[in-house]
Amino acid sequence: MKITFEPIGARLRRAWLRYRLDNYSRCLRAIAAQRENDFHAERMLHRAVSATRSRLQALEAAGGAPDVKDQPGNGTEGWRKTPPLTTARQGLPPIA
Repeated sequence: MKITFEPIGARLRRAWLRYRLDNYSRCLRAIAAQRENDFHAERMLHRAVSATRSRLQALEAAGGAPDVKDQPGNGTEGWRKTPPLTTARQGLPPIA
């Protein structure tokens, strides 16, 4: 009488393959979630960069930002002259 282990071996192999498939599926879901989080983080960072650039351009247009070539430590004389801040709306003298 010969005992065959093929049915048991096939069941074990199927269970092992199902386990691997579940494990790979979990890993793929985790990677997809991480990519989505990275996408949202990249969008938020892009918005922050855009807002900062527009604020910087507005300051440069108003003359309130320093020139790169005039920054201290570059061997030049310092910052570009800007008009003093005023609080004319409140009727107060300019801030020195």
